[in-house]
Amino acid sequence: MEPLEYIRSFFDDIKEQLLETKVGPDGKSARYRNLTVAAAWSNRLWEVRLDDVEQPVRRQFDPLNARSTKGAANCFVDALRRATGQEPVLRPEPPGRHYNASRTKT
Repeated sequence: MEPLEYIRSFFDDIKEQLLETKVGPDGKSARYRNLTVAAAWSNRLWEVRLDDVEQPVRRQFDPLNARSTKGAANCFVDALRRATGQEPVLRPEPPGRHYNASRTKT
């Protein structure tokens, strides 16, 4: 996925989950209520930050090696919801995540 396409999709995923979100005109930030998630391109990675909360969130994403922008956005959606006094969204666990966990070892 192209770097700019990746970050646009990332912010679209946040906006889809939090309808009050406004994506900035540059496409590299989004505001939800009084909080801002901002992205900056650094060393071939997107660094995404949410700083103005009790527990700041900072992640780096490689758009050339990314699986999904939705998974990346979920972390920030949950942090935004917690910071505004809401419960994080309960999401189904992806299939195959703990494939061998239920298998008895012999």
